[in-house]
Amino acid sequence: MSEAAVQCLGAAIAGNRSLSHLSLARTCLGDVGVEALAGHLEANTHLKELNLAYNQLSDQAALRLMEVAKKHPTLEKVHLYFNELSDASKARLRGLRPGRDGVQVLVSVTDGVDISAYWALVLANVERSPAGDRQLIAERLALFRKDLSEGRHQTWNPWKKVKFLRVEYGVRRLLKKIERGA
Repeated sequence: MSEAAVQCLGAAIAGNRSLSHLSLARTCLGDVGVEALAGHLEANTHLKELNLAYNQLSDQAALRLMEVAKKHPTLEKVHLYFNELSDASKARLRGLRPGRDGVQVLVSVTDGVDISAYWALVLANVERSPAGDRQLIAERLALFRKDLSEGRHQTWNPWKKVKFLRVEYGVRRLLKKIERGA
């Protein structure tokens, strides 16, 4: 998304009185776009959830956005998974709590969800994807696998750990299949 488009979008968000959930996932905002968007968020007093997953954000942009989000009167949840965040920044962002900080940040696709049978369906659909997308799929699966591993290490619940392991196994199997060219 171009900087001019982000400025227009930001102005529209700032004046909007009914928007409560906004997904800008996979829009290639990058740091410049998120910085511009952050400047307009303060004027919107109705937004509750913002999804900025898959936007090639750096630690600096994510942390700047969180400073704005923490002061926002209504923003409760921000999705930042599948961005270029360091483990240290992920830990810092994951530590934010709605009751204390005013906002919850999801830095992993597994944050806030129950790893369940639905992941088997997701993996089955990925497996049936066209061959031309295999490299991109392999990259995304590798990120997903890393998220699963992090989620498994963060939970103390043994049943949840087992669920994470089951999905990790499916991802590993699918990655091997893609590597073989099948």
